[in-house]
This record gives sequence, structure tokens and C-alpha cells, in this order.
Amino acid sequence: MSTALNLVSEMERIANALGADREAPQISLATVAEKIARNLGVKNDEVAILAVSNRWRHLHFLVPEALKNVGFIPLSSNSALAARTARDSRPEIENNFTSARHATVFEGIRLGAEPVEAIQKMISAPILLDGKVIGVIQVSRKGATPHSAGPDFTVGDLGNILALCKPLGKILRHVAGKSSFRPRRVVIAHSYFFLFRGRNCVDTAIPSCYFSTAGKFFKHTLLTEARQTGTMAFVAKKIFLIKGVGKHRERLSSFELALRNAGIAACNIVRVSSIFPPNCKLISRSEGLKHIKPGQVAFTVISENSTKEAHRLIAASIGLALPSDKSMYGYLSEHHSFGETEEVAGEYAEELAAEMLATTLNVEFDPDLSFDEKKEVYRISNKIVRTMNVTQSAVGDKRGLWTTVLGAAILIGEDD
Repeated sequence: MSTALNLVSEMERIANALGADREAPQISLATVAEKIARNLGVKNDEVAILAVSNRWRHLHFLVPEALKNVGFIPLSSNSALAARTARDSRPEIENNFTSARHATVFEGIRLGAEPVEAIQKMISAPILLDGKVIGVIQVSRKGATPHSAGPDFTVGDLGNILALCKPLGKILRHVAGKSSFRPRRVVIAHSYFFLFRGRNCVDTAIPSCYFSTAGKFFKHTLLTEARQTGTMAFVAKKIFLIKGVGKHRERLSSFELALRNAGIAACNIVRVSSIFPPNCKLISRSEGLKHIKPGQVAFTVISENSTKEAHRLIAASIGLALPSDKSMYGYLSEHHSFGETEEVAGEYAEELAAEMLATTLNVEFDPDLSFDEKKEVYRISNKIVRTMNVTQSAVGDKRGLWTTVLGAAILIGEDD
């Protein structure tokens, strides 16, 4: 307890110094997050700090650094715990996080040298300043299983985090204010729109041997064209959906077998997110695979999940929502889960995509309605013409082999 109080006092001193009429100390939110992680006995990448953008009505990451330019979380999101924390201004402890429905886009991004692990437990708390929510802090424990992730979070842990939120709000006002954030999409990769990740354009959550070294590709191909034409003018003309499952004693090999089952193992896969381009055509798997050549760089919206636990149910799903106006863009969503049937996981991914599109098109709906009721609202609005999903589920191998499932949307350019 004394350690927690010492950290609160230290952060109060930092906050007061930042607000004083003299040269502010050199302090970064990453340093603050490291102190919080050390105090709570978690890893540095298990502390996340997000800021609220009232103008854009979303949350964006300030810490970890690797997530700053990945994307943002709409405050209207029903699947994101951070959005609920900000909307309700209410802290929560979730010690069974993998079984709770939640957005998985950010969870699957590799943040360091360690392999990606699922978030098993989490505390989410609002950061307030003058009575207003200006951010959210989330402290998690990651691991292959709840047991390996570490002990459950307690009310005492929550109390320590809430005590830190007051000085953290003051620090956030000064430190976050130095750099503005505006959501942007960059037309890239067959003109597929995705949330630009700076140097981390390739999703490193998947073993690197399956992804092209896209940094050089972007630098020498797309950026060269950008200089010549003033724009990155590739646009995906066709998209097809695939799914697969694989089992092997090695996790990497089970992923390879899932790719083979899906029909795209010969590709160099680059993960992108999550816009269905305007005037793009959805084609069948059989037709789409005709466009695939060995060694081809395939820009892909992909969801994948793995387990080594016998009889554990896993699923990976891609949801799709298309506007009635073909000159508008649609949405693709990624969702993976444990303990959900193929039907449940697929419907959830489909609902995510439809809700993102609905908010873009200003379709008003009650977020507490069932998905069937929302679909009726979308139909009446005449703005959303189609929603669907592709989902692969499997049960963990009884012999303890790695079981991997994936769902994906493959983007095809005009010349592919």
C-alpha cells in the first residue's frame, strides 16, 4: 500500500510541476506507464492509456507507443470495454476477459519481442479532469491461460489505479496536448484503405515468415508512385472470403495448415484493416483463388485464433457490411473468440461490421437492440444492402496438438 501511495505522491508532484509557471520536467506517458506497471506488478505492455477525442468521438491510444497510429475506438462501440468505461465513467474488473465479447483488433498486434498472448484479465478505469472523462487507463494480465497470466485483479488493485487516475488526468492534459491526433486513412495496397501503422504496416502478430517484408515494398513501390502521381492510387477491385483450420504439434505449422486449408498458403500475406472499397466486387472463393499466384503479396483482412487446450472451442470470423450506394465504402470486421459457436461468433462479427457502417452513414439505432432488430432498422433505412460473415470454428485437439482457425478477406487488384 505504501508503494502505491508513493507513486501517487510522485505523480502528483509531476502533475503540479507540469502545471506550474516554469519549465516543465521532461516526462513522457510511456515513462508514467512504466512506473504504473512496476507498481502493479504487470509488464510494461500490459498498461494502456487512451485519450478521448470529443471532436472525433473516439478513443485513441497514447500508450503503448506501438498502438498510437494503429487506429481508434469509437465511443459508440458496444464491443470495446474502453468505450464503455469512457461513456459510463465507471471502472470495471474483468478476470475472465477472454470469455467476454470484446474487440480484438488491438489485442492481436505484437508490441515487442515476446509472442502475442491473449488478454486474460483486465481493469479498466476512467481518467477524469474537472469531473469530465478525458481518457481511460487499462491494466491487463496476458497469457495462454488465465492461470499462466497471473493472479486475479482485486478491489485493492482497482483502488490503487483509481488513486492514480486523479494526477494522471492532470498529466494527460499537458502531455497529450502536445501532440494532436486526427484519424486518417491512407489509400494503400491495391488502394485498399487501412489505418496506417507507420513502420508497423505488417501485422507482426503472425509469425514473420508468412508476411512479406512490406516496409521495402511500401517504400520502393507505393511511395515511389505516390511521389510520381501525388497519391497512392491502388484500389482493390475484387474481394473474396475464405476460412481454414489446421492442427499440428507446432503452432506455426498449425497456422500453415490452416492457410493451406483456406487456399492461400502460397501467398506472402500482409494484414490490413478494415474497409471494403467503393465499387469493389465481392466474388466467390473459387473465382478469387484463380487470381492468386505463388509468392504474391496478398493484402488481407484476417482473423485467427489458436489453442493447445483439449476440447476448447475456438472461432475466428470476418464480418462484412455493404452500403446500398456502391460509390460508398463498406466495412470488414475481425473477431476471434473462445467458447463461442461458429454461428454466435459469425453473427457478432457481422454485427460489428454493420454497426461501424451504420454509424458512418448516420443511421440512427438503439445500441441495446438485438442484431435482428438492428438489421430491420438498417433495412428500413435503405442505406445498408447486405451483411454477412465467414467463420471457422474448431475444438481443441484431444491429443494436445495446436489447433488454429482463421477467416480472411483477400483483396484483389485490377491487374491480379
